[in-house]
Amino acid sequence: MNLIEILLLVIAITELARLVLSYKKPTKKIFFQNELYFLVKRIWNKEFEIFQKRGIREGIRKEHEYLSARLDKIKTDIENWSKDADQGEKARREDDKVRTEADIKKLQDQMRGFDLEIEGCKPCVEYPEGLMGLTGEIEGLKEVQYSIEDWIKQL
Repeated sequence: MNLIEILLLVIAITELARLVLSYKKPTKKIFFQNELYFLVKRIWNKEFEIFQKRGIREGIRKEHEYLSARLDKIKTDIENWSKDADQGEKARREDDKVRTEADIKKLQDQMRGFDLEIEGCKPCVEYPEGLMGLTGEIEGLKEVQYSIEDWIKQL
């Protein structure tokens, strides 16, 4: 045997010994530690979803404010319209008012939807069983997390 073959044999034996020595028989403790690891990742994912939805909601809120200010301007224009001025233009302004009110209603519904997704709601007429939002899901996952941590301590 030459030197290269001896070195390759030593490397192979070393790798086999490393694999055998590093192998751990699966236990309950290892299983639940892995479950805890993935549970924490799910909590992080839900927190990120909340962050994203709040950002989108904030954009909708800003647009809502802009349209509300625009609606106030249109209403004051219509109220202050002189009788001698062009009535066709006044009719267009009233049409703008109706469209802006409809847009504001849509934005309010969208914001309400995001609020329900994030916070959920208690039982009410619209949702007799209530809704669990992302914050409720996170609270539930954290309770499971604490239970698993206590279980691991007992093992």
